[in-house]
Parts: sequence; structure tokens; C-alpha cells
Amino acid sequence: MIGRRAFFGVCAAALGALAGGGSPPPARGGGAAAPKLPPLKRPESLSGLCAAAGLRWLVEVRPREIASTAFLIPAIGKVVSEARFDAFTRVTGIDLRQATQAVAAAYGTDTGTGADTDADTGTGTGTGAETVAGAGAETVAGAGAGGETMLYLVRHAGDAQRVERAFADRLTAEQKRVADRPDLVRITGVAGNSKEGLAMIGADTVALQRGGSRGRGPMRVATLYAEGKLKRSPSALAEPTLRALSERLGPAPVRAFARGPFEGELARGARGLLEGTTGIGAAARPSAREGIALAVALVGDFGKSSEEASRALLDAWNDVAYGTFGKLLALDRPVTEPLVTHAPGAVALAVELDPNKLAEGLYAATSARIEAIMR
Repeated sequence: MIGRRAFFGVCAAALGALAGGGSPPPARGGGAAAPKLPPLKRPESLSGLCAAAGLRWLVEVRPREIASTAFLIPAIGKVVSEARFDAFTRVTGIDLRQATQAVAAAYGTDTGTGADTDADTGTGTGTGAETVAGAGAETVAGAGAGGETMLYLVRHAGDAQRVERAFADRLTAEQKRVADRPDLVRITGVAGNSKEGLAMIGADTVALQRGGSRGRGPMRVATLYAEGKLKRSPSALAEPTLRALSERLGPAPVRAFARGPFEGELARGARGLLEGTTGIGAAARPSAREGIALAVALVGDFGKSSEEASRALLDAWNDVAYGTFGKLLALDRPVTEPLVTHAPGAVALAVELDPNKLAEGLYAATSARIEAIMR
């Protein structure tokens, strides 16, 4: 079923791929005082800095909340050791265990023909900024060759200047630093074979982009949202389908969303449910039995009654749970049996999983990738 690897594997990758930036030191010397700037926008959720246009999928995580849940600590340690977390902090300046929020969002590959630049296209308060978030983001999300532009955001407790230096030290070419305002800085360049850009948004939020246009891509859009320059472009979870899923799932330490339409072979997934599905969401939260309560919801026009669609969803879950990957994650041995529900235009499944068995499977499935990310 769509999203199972993104839900389990990308949460770790979304955290590990982040390396931040910082604000410039205050200006020195005499002269007239600079005009006072309005404060940057601080949405309650970092998904409020992600454009809806061109979004493929998004994962939200509240790392500090997870790390402070006592019964989850052994499970976390099975996937990423304390020593590895400590090493990552020394290298990047970010302690992921203390980050209050992290988001990973995937957009389509930039298919424009122009050279990639960091030009300040559309930095005004009017239609230019909206072009970057609207038509510009749609260009990023155009029908590329299946590639993705990744945006990672984290609200951290590290030293901003240290984090910026760590990111700059990774760049090997084309390094450029732009201060849109004293508390909003963008650094772009090339690290190895990857085009990367980082924005420091205030003192505690960083946005990292990999791939795509660094001047018109999702990182730039995030900074425009922070400046309050995008009045008509909805952010990710303000888009109607994902908003409905977000409200249905409610708050949780881990949430994942994927937008439809799902086409081709993908549309035939989940026993054919994905053909009529406009969006998928999942949420994971600690349970009273010290398990992980997982909820999965699909919305759309399934071409059949919701009750029939819910039975198809249960069959699709069992296909996954009793497959090779599902058995690796112990989905075939849940704490409670899966329960399906339905409503007009929506179906949902709830199941409780063993966190330790899940962690062992996650490590076996993703250990090589996590080790590479956390170096």
C-alpha cells in the first residue's frame, strides 16, 4: 500500500538529513537605525511553511515528545543509538532529541530549462511572491521523470551560527549567502553531486532543500511564508483534502500524508482503492498499553459503498502485514487486531503495534541508510 515505506523509513530520514543555518551578526557602526521589521510568522506546525502546490507527500514528527516517552526510549535506541545521536549533534549543532518539530516534504523534480540560480524572483509582497509559491511551485512539481525535490524543516534548540557553519563547511562549490533580513538567511551551494540550499528562519528554525531550483523551490517558498508574503497560496495542510485528513486524524507525534491522484500501477494498489483516493493520511501515537496506536485514513470517491471500501482496506492491510516487509516489521503480530471504520467518502483502519518489534524491523530495513545519514 502506498506510503508504508515513507511512513516508517522517511521519518528517520527526514530527521537525519537536516543540517541547519544561522543568522548573521548584528550590524556595527553608526548611522540611522534600521526600520523595525515585523516579526517573522511562526506557524504552530512547520507544515505551515510548506506549499501545497506540487506536494507529493509530507511527514510531520515531534521528536522531543517521542524521546521523552519513557517506554519508547528502548525502541528508539534499537533504531538509532545514543552515541549516533551525540555524534550527529557534534557534527551539525542540532540535537534531534531536543527538536520540538521536524517535517520532511517531497515535491516533483524541477523540469524547467533555465539554469538554476538563486535569484530573488518574486520577493515582493504582491503577485511576484505568489508566482514563486503558485506557478513556480507547480513547475517544481511538473511531470518530471519521477524524481523529487526534498524539503526538510526542523525547529531546534541549537546555536544558530554553529549550525550555519556546519552546513557551509559541507558545501564544495557555488556557495552563496543571502540575508533577506537579519533573522532570515539563505545559503546555497553544491555538496558532492547534490544542489542544496539552507534557510535560517529566525533563531530556531532551519529549512534544507535538496535538488530542484534553489531560487524558486520549496525552501524559498518557506521563507516567503515566514515573511508573510504569501496571502493567497495555501500551505500544505490548508489544502482541502489534506486538511480533511489532518482533522480526521487529529494531533499525533508522527503523521504522514500523501496526495492523489494516484495513477498507473499505483492506482491499482490497496485492492484498487487508490484509483479513487484523493489523499492518504496516517498517524502514530503512544497507547495506554505502551504500544503504538496506528491510524490510517483514505478519502475520495471509491466507486462503491464505504462499507465495501472498508473491507477492501482491511484486505489491503493484510496483504501488507503478511508480506515480507510486513512480517519484518511485525505487522502480522499486532497488539490488537486491525479495526476498520467507514463514513461517506472516507475509510479508516486502526491497529496497535509492539514498538520493540517494530523498531527491530525498522533497523533491519533501514540501518544502512540511517548509518549513512547520521555520520
